[in-house]
Parts: sequence; structure tokens; C-alpha cells
Amino acid sequence: MSSSAYETIENRFREISLMGEIIEALSWDQEVYMAEGSVESRAAQLAWLSGRAHELLTRPDWEDLLGEADTHSDSLTPWQQANLREARREWIHAATLPGKLVEALTLATSRGEVAWRNAREEDDFSIFVTHLKKILELTRETAFLKADALDTTPYNALVDQFQPGLTTHTIDLVFDSLKDFLPGFLVEVQYAQNIPKDDIPFKKRYSEKKQEELSLRIMDIMGFDFNRGRLDISAHPFTTGHPLDTRITTTYREHDPLFALTATIHETGHALYELNRPLEWRLQPVGYARGMVVHEAMSLFMEKMVALTPEFIQFITPVMQKVFGDFTELSFEHLYQFTRQVQPGYIRIEADEVTYPLHVILRYELEQLLLEDRLKVEDVPEAWDDRMNDYLGIRPPGNAKGCLQDIHWSHGAFGYFPCYTLGAVLASQLFVDLNQEYSTTSIDIQQGRFAGIVDWLKERIYEKASLLPFEDLVHTVSGQSISAEPFIKYLRERYSV
Repeated sequence: MSSSAYETIENRFREISLMGEIIEALSWDQEVYMAEGSVESRAAQLAWLSGRAHELLTRPDWEDLLGEADTHSDSLTPWQQANLREARREWIHAATLPGKLVEALTLATSRGEVAWRNAREEDDFSIFVTHLKKILELTRETAFLKADALDTTPYNALVDQFQPGLTTHTIDLVFDSLKDFLPGFLVEVQYAQNIPKDDIPFKKRYSEKKQEELSLRIMDIMGFDFNRGRLDISAHPFTTGHPLDTRITTTYREHDPLFALTATIHETGHALYELNRPLEWRLQPVGYARGMVVHEAMSLFMEKMVALTPEFIQFITPVMQKVFGDFTELSFEHLYQFTRQVQPGYIRIEADEVTYPLHVILRYELEQLLLEDRLKVEDVPEAWDDRMNDYLGIRPPGNAKGCLQDIHWSHGAFGYFPCYTLGAVLASQLFVDLNQEYSTTSIDIQQGRFAGIVDWLKERIYEKASLLPFEDLVHTVSGQSISAEPFIKYLRERYSV
């Protein structure tokens, strides 16, 4: 009987996961290709599919099935036991929500994304206000329902959707350390460098076609499988998919070839994780990625820990010269100097490593205030600008470069932002471990050999998927809990202060 219960759970998740893959593919199509006038019909399609997937995961007999399988879990393999644990977590997250709420939130976010795009283009927050209010209302309802089921706070319940097991206690420990360190360190670095980033720009024009050629080349070098994935263009680079179909986007800027290169490397880091998850568990919760902190760690490991090293710049310089031409501004010296400049800026995705965490902390604090109804939606622009001035000493010239720059809230993704900086922190811990195990890492990077690095990540992260809880995975790989200290040490060594 226990075997029958567990098999039923697996069979149902095959259906749920396949529906999820369809939703992702349709969402991709909407994001990358679809005309604005077609979005309303796609929103209705996505809402219907989300509702059906939710129905499958909230059938009345789920609790009995999980309980029956639990009582005989000793007969299951370690992967099956972990799958049962993850299935229960997925069920708890879903069972607390009425189907009408799931559909309403899907519809609101599909419409909200269109409004957000228009608002950002017009630099007019008022276009987005009504939509954000509706998304926040539904997200707040979601958060309180899940908090009761998970016996935690509403914000922790939202965070758990993106990184299971992560709470504000851990986030605050890391963020408090960074808030103590970064402002003073930022002043030190700027004083030591004494060269504004704007004083060392790229002056040549780099065509989109050539930048795409470079992006495809670096994806191939890093191990991306084009037989199971592709590269496209979007306003905001992102990755979606699964081991058999992984798609990434990038964004090209004609006077900054490094922007697309680093964005592509970042998304390739995500893609390598997706492509290398265990295929046999692809349609089961245990085969899903181990949360977005780990996913961001995989992308930032490649983008920051690897691609910002002098060894990587030495490797990529002749590659860029071959693609674009032997321009003076594509010298190793200019490229390396450009990647090491630290300067407060308005845009999170353009921020350097020193200022980036402060962008994230700002969002983390504001979305908690919004969720707790201690900040009104109409007051977001002023609150945003005030915190940016406090943390970075600058005030955005408009909302497009302020509170409208990110897509996340239009998707209802409250609780996601901490994953970015915690991902950077975890990436620094992993890079320390890699270098301790392999003394040839720097040589491999300098010579453009990434197979060994990918294999190391494959064994420790990719192929484990969700076999281990988050804290256990971090401990297994690095021997300690997630901590700001390796990241702080990394920043000091990199920026020589």
C-alpha cells in the first residue's frame, strides 16, 4: 500500500511538472515574442493552466497519500525519501491557496507586467500603481495563508517559495554584516581608485550581430548545450526551462560590449544548472533546483568569481579582439580596469560588486514594509529615492531609473531579491572551496578550460538538485553556514583595500 501511495505521488507530479513546463514555455513566448495586443489572451491561458496545475496539487486525498507514504518511508531510497519531503512542501504551499486566488494572481501579474513596461517606458509610476496595488493585495493574502500553514511570518512564507528553509533571521545576519561593512568600504575604494567609471568608457560602436557572436561563443566555451537550448533578446536578461529545454536571453548595448558579455555569462551560469539537473528526476520535486539562492550562486559564480578574474580577462581579450577588431579599448588593461571600477549607480543590474548588495537591501526593506502595510504603494518612489540616497549617496533622476527598473514586483515575486546577494555570498564560499581543492583553477580559467569547473559544480550542486535541504547542501560543500565573511574577504582582496 505504501508503494502504491508513493507511486501515485510521483505520477501526479509528472503531470504537475509537465504543466509547469508548458506554462514556462508560454510565458517565455509572451516575454520574448508576443505582441502587446495578444497579451490579454495569453494571460487568460496562463491563468487557466495555473489553476489546473493547482487543482492537481490540492486534491482532497493529498494529505492521506503523503501520510501513508511517510509511514512506510523506510522502504524508499534516499532520493525517494527526499522526494517525499519536497512533495510535502510543495503540497503545503499549494493547499493553503484557493484556486481562485491562484488564477487571480496569475491574471493580475500578466496584466501588471504590461503596465509595468509601459510605466517604465513613460517614466510614470502612476501607470503601474493600480496594478501593483492589486498584485500586492493578492500577494499579501497569499503570504498570510502560507504563514499559517508553515508556522512562520508572512514574509518568511514568501521567501520560502524561492529558497526553501531560508528565513529573515539568516538574511538579516548576512545583511547586517554587509550594511556595517559596505558604506565605509565604498568610500575607501572610491578614494583609492580616484577614477570615475564614466571616465573610462567604450567609444567604439559594437554591433548587435557581433555581440551575439561573442555571446554564443562564450556560451559554447562554458559548456552550454545548444541542442537543448537557445539564446534570444529581451529587455531584462533571464533564464527559464529544464534539462531538455533551457533558454536564456541577453541585452546588447552598442557602446558597452561587456554588458552583454557579463549578462550572457550570468544567464549561462543559470542554464548550466538547469541543463545538468538529474534527468531521471526532472519531473519530481527532488529534481528541481535547490532554490533561488543556489541558482543565483551558480550564475554569480560564473559571472563574478570566474569572469571578473584577471585570468579570465586575459583569456577573453584576444577572443573579443578577434570578434570586434583589434581596438585599443579592447586591451587587457582597459578591460580589467573597467571591470574593477566601483561607482554608485541607479541601476541594480549594472551595479558593481561593492554597491550591488545595497541595491538589494533597499528592495528587501521596502517590500517588507509594503507587505506589512507600513508603506503605501503611492509612496514607493519617495521611499525608494530616500533609501538610495542614504545607502549610495545618489537620488534617481526619475522612476524609470528608480522604483520601476525591476520586473519582479509586477510578477508578484516579493521575497526574491535577497536571493541575489545571498547567492553572491554563497558563490564566494564555493569559489574558496574550489581553489582549495584544485590549485590549477586560475590556469584553467586563463586558458579557457571550463570543463573541470563545471564538473566540480555538477558533482556538488547541479546533480544533487533538491536531494539535500538548503543548509545541509551549504554545509556539505563549504563546511559552514552561509556567511558574509568570505564575501567581505573576497571584496577586500579583489579591490586591494
